[in-house]
Amino acid sequence: MEKKEEIKILCDNIEIFSNRKTLSEKQRALAMSQWLSRFLSESDDTPSHLYDRFCSSFTTEEIPTPEDRALLCAQLANHPSFQKKLLSHSPLEGREGAASGSHGRIALVRNRYNEEAFSIFEHTVQGAKPEFFSSFSDACEEVFDNLCEYCILPVENTGDGRLFGFYSMIDRYELKICSVCELETESPPETIRYALVGKHLPRRIPQNTDWNFECCVSAEAEEFPYDIFRVAPVFSATPIKIDSLPILYDDRAHRFYLTFRVPRHLAYAFDLYLSKEHPRYTAIGLYPILEI
Repeated sequence: MEKKEEIKILCDNIEIFSNRKTLSEKQRALAMSQWLSRFLSESDDTPSHLYDRFCSSFTTEEIPTPEDRALLCAQLANHPSFQKKLLSHSPLEGREGAASGSHGRIALVRNRYNEEAFSIFEHTVQGAKPEFFSSFSDACEEVFDNLCEYCILPVENTGDGRLFGFYSMIDRYELKICSVCELETESPPETIRYALVGKHLPRRIPQNTDWNFECCVSAEAEEFPYDIFRVAPVFSATPIKIDSLPILYDDRAHRFYLTFRVPRHLAYAFDLYLSKEHPRYTAIGLYPILEI
C-alpha cells in the first residue's frame, strides 16, 4: 500500500512540475516577443546585421535558443520597416533582372514533354519564346551567360524521385527554381516534375498563399540539422520532402535536400535563419506548383 501511495505522489509531482515548465516556457516566449518588438523598433539595420546584434546581445549564461533566433526572423517578415529589406537581401528573389536581349527567352531541349512544360510556363513569362539546345547543360549555360532568361529542367519523377544530376546543374550554374509543373507520361507511365529555372522570379506567377521552399544543407552524417525542424513551425513551414546524398569528396558528410510548404513572405525569413545558422546552406528555390 505504501508503494502505491509513493508512486501516486511521484506522479503528482511530475504533473505539477510539467505544468510549471509549460507555464514558464509560455512566459519566456511572451517576454522574448516583447523584447524583440522593442529591439526592432529601435533599429534600422540590415536583417543580417540585426541577426548578429541580437545574438551578441545575450550573456554567455543565457544564449538565445534556435526558436528565439527564428522568432526574430519571423518578426522581421511581419514588420513593415523590414519586409522590403528582407526581400532585397534574399537570394530567393534574385538580385538582378533579365539582361538586355534575353527577356522572355526560355532555353529547353527539344522533345514532347519539355515543349508541353514550356506551354505551361510561357504564361508566367512576359514575351515568352522558346530557344532549343542539344543538351540541358547548354540550356543552363545560356541562362548563366545571360543569353536566355530561363531554362526548363526535369527535376523529379515518380520512378527515381529527386533527380540529383539536374540539381547539381542548378547549383553549378548558380540558378534557382522559380516555378514547377507536373506532366503525366505514357511510356513508361509516370509523373515528371519540370522546373522553370532562372536567376530571378517571373512577375506573372500566381501569388498563391503557400509556396514550396527548397534548400540544401551540408553536414556531417551524425549531425543531422534537427534545429531546422524545431524552428519550422515558427515560419508556418510544413516539411514535404527530405532527401540525403553523400558528398563524394567527404565520405563523412551528407548533403540534405529539404522541401517545405510555407507562406511566401515567411520563406524569406526562413532563408535568413538558415543562411546564418548553417554555413553550408544553399537556397534552391521558392515556387508555386502550376496547374495544367
